[in-house]
Amino acid sequence: MRASALSTAEQDKYLVLVERFPKATFFANTAEQVTQLAQQQNIKLPEWFQLYRTTLAEAFNSETELLIQFDRFSTEFDVGTPSRFELSETWYELSFPGLPRKGLERQALLKGSPTLKIFPIGMKEGDPDLQLGINLSDSETTIYQFSLSSVFATFSAGEDTATVLFPVFTSPATC
Repeated sequence: MRASALSTAEQDKYLVLVERFPKATFFANTAEQVTQLAQQQNIKLPEWFQLYRTTLAEAFNSETELLIQFDRFSTEFDVGTPSRFELSETWYELSFPGLPRKGLERQALLKGSPTLKIFPIGMKEGDPDLQLGINLSDSETTIYQFSLSSVFATFSAGEDTATVLFPVFTSPATC
């Protein structure tokens, strides 16, 4: 982790996460794996996100994926996600669910807002409708929480999907 190009402060935050799970196995993606993922999804991942994934990508606890429970979402945003009151009951899988294969659903995430092109990076355990995602913009590191069904319904109604995308973290290091 110390060999990554992340700032020392961000490295320290990741090390705290790793130390919370002494029995888990953490790994980073190679640059080739990140490139392959982007090609499979037919997207361009932001450079900042590629850097994070090549520093720390996923974790496994024994034979299963490590589930993460957040203490709180960032308080830096004016509007909170409706699920902020359920955090103590919510566990997340931080693996790539990827973009939907169906054209209309894929368009809802990538073209549903003039300012946000969302790529899913995690989901609620047992509920693939509630997901975490990033904007594919190179400049914005915010992580959003959203309900896929709400995004699809909003897009189908011809409305800006940004209204149902809730910022929850300023960057992966603030999770």
